[in-house]
Amino acid sequence: MKQYGAHLASSAAAAALLVFGAGQTANAAGFQVMEQSATAQAYSFAGATAAAEDISYMYFNPAAIAFHPGFQTNFNGSLILPNAEVKGAEGSTAVGSPISGGDDSADDFAAIPSTYFSAQINEQFTAGLSITAPFGLVTDYDDDWVGRYHGTRSELLTINVSPTLAFRPVPQVALAAGFVLEYVDASLGNAVDLGTAGLANPAIGGAYTAVGATPTPGGDDLNAEVQGDDFEIGFTLGMIVEPRKGTRLGVAYRSEIEHEVNLDSYFNGTSATSNAVLAALQGGGVFSGSDASTVVSAPAQLNLGFYQELTDDFALVGDARWTQWSSFEELVIEFDDGTPDSVTEEKWDDTWFLALGGRYQANEALTLRAGVAYDMGAAPDEFRTPRIPDADRIWISFGGSYALSDTMSINAGYSYVSVVDETLNLSATGDNAGRGSLTGDTEADVHIFAVGATAKF
Repeated sequence: MKQYGAHLASSAAAAALLVFGAGQTANAAGFQVMEQSATAQAYSFAGATAAAEDISYMYFNPAAIAFHPGFQTNFNGSLILPNAEVKGAEGSTAVGSPISGGDDSADDFAAIPSTYFSAQINEQFTAGLSITAPFGLVTDYDDDWVGRYHGTRSELLTINVSPTLAFRPVPQVALAAGFVLEYVDASLGNAVDLGTAGLANPAIGGAYTAVGATPTPGGDDLNAEVQGDDFEIGFTLGMIVEPRKGTRLGVAYRSEIEHEVNLDSYFNGTSATSNAVLAALQGGGVFSGSDASTVVSAPAQLNLGFYQELTDDFALVGDARWTQWSSFEELVIEFDDGTPDSVTEEKWDDTWFLALGGRYQANEALTLRAGVAYDMGAAPDEFRTPRIPDADRIWISFGGSYALSDTMSINAGYSYVSVVDETLNLSATGDNAGRGSLTGDTEADVHIFAVGATAKF
């Protein structure tokens, strides 16, 4: 009884950490939320590593603040409106019984804020501080949808605080380094197929007998929820070279951040039968809310970019971003009560984000921007789940800035993100033995609206 219950409990705990990659709020590959600058978003983030158009570019390259004198502030807010569905979904329990329920959507809006400050110390040094939310999501499937054993509701909040120092040894070169202080709070809900467990495990079946009930696969569910948080420190490095006026080349690196997340688990029944069986099982130490922990790494990133003025009014920008998603090889859950470790294979692939954009200076006050991008998905086909329906994406963006005065400007950007249709094809084997099989087609697109303001003092 303890081993089977531990498997289901560990599945719920493992899924809580997969919240890092879940859902459609994370609009870049994997779990990253790129919407940290209204100015850069109007380009589809082309030139984010090199253009340094305002201090919000320090998120992508900390050396950007070296090009902005005096004291400056920048504030941004992005509204993310996803439309994500799983269509034609079908599932069966571990013993082959069909799972009731149907298709569902996993979309919910999200608001992403970011704030930046910079202060020039002297001609060579500039200090900066950014407060961002680089990873986040809210996905919400109905509790009775056909894929409920693979996931229902997921939420993720991250907060990054990054102090930065930039140095210009010569006017043509800017170097920078900073710390990344990252807090993560994650929660997840999913159903547990208690009826199938009762048929598969004599001890759980005995709990049914004790309360005068018969196990029904796919009919007696538990709702499981897991919550955890963590705080860790990483670093970021950057360089921008300006070999001649109107030409900038940038490179930046963000380190991997390894989180050890402490988890609390909670279970409740969805019917009189499942509540009675749950009470009997908890008396024996199963589904009792055991503490657990796991290690999950936010991946390292390497950014390369350019900014090139073609005329006084036109500029071309580009970016290439490599993300080391292959660090997400597996997820191991360790339990404090001696329950055997739970291991979930992920085997994500490293990805590239490629963007190209252009800027037009319409007049002294108005700047117009546009860009496109191709964003590779990280999850291989055989490991794609409704929690992580990751796939390739195409970005189309436009926007602009308007200078209200020499010291104040407003920025805006809009992006349409088209996510390539993919499939779910999960069998009731290995890590999914307790969840059952699930097949279906994923469809998604996203609308993103961003506004920002820059003030100079």
